[in-house]
Amino acid sequence: MRQTVRQKVITLILGLVLPVLILIAMEVVARFELTTSQLFVEPKVIFETLVDMIKGDELFINLGISTLRVSIGFVLGGAAGLLFGTVMGISRTFESYVGPIFNALRQVPVLAWIPLFILWVGIGEGFNISFIAVTAFFPMALSTCEGVKGVSKSEMEVGAVLEFSRFKQLSTIILPSTLPAIFTGLRLVLSITWMAVVGAELVVSSEGIGCMMYRARQQLQVDTVLVCILAVGLTGYTMNILLEQTEHYFLRWRKVAG
Repeated sequence: MRQTVRQKVITLILGLVLPVLILIAMEVVARFELTTSQLFVEPKVIFETLVDMIKGDELFINLGISTLRVSIGFVLGGAAGLLFGTVMGISRTFESYVGPIFNALRQVPVLAWIPLFILWVGIGEGFNISFIAVTAFFPMALSTCEGVKGVSKSEMEVGAVLEFSRFKQLSTIILPSTLPAIFTGLRLVLSITWMAVVGAELVVSSEGIGCMMYRARQQLQVDTVLVCILAVGLTGYTMNILLEQTEHYFLRWRKVAG
């Protein structure tokens, strides 16, 4: 037990080394004016700006708006990707029809969809949700499809011997065996959609953390931009931890099996 705690402390210390070095480098650059003050500010200024923004409500309001957009798009796109990937993994016929166009479209960079969605749904909230949903759809569908294809043939043969219906095979054999791949896809989707919403808000939005960063950049408020970047990183990290804990809960049977 002591060894485990010691390892955690060592890991924490090692994880702090790089951030501390970055802060020291920023302090040196700003103090000795190695570049213009419009590009670099002292960590003290960033901390003061962070405190002021925490006391206000603008930062948390915009973070909440972005998080809500990601949550809705994540659920819609992830659910569609889960269903599509499951069907494509089960049915070779379906995959032969939709596989080529699916594999072609998933190669399109995420931001390349922005002009098309602006034309289709305008620049309102519908754009943000649909853009995030499409961003979530492709990696979720791919992970699910690969997971379904990876189900053991021996397990499927047992289901056939027991004369399981297609629904019972799906619910008792395919989906439980695919859960690790599904959660891998979910973690990937969460990371991509969180980055996508910030990118979309930088381009087309009147609110959200990305829009807040864009306005600060226009006003050359480097400290505000850096605080927003820090907030985006911490929020994404927190969401990833929550998803990891959810994964551990649903896949706790793997530890017992191990």
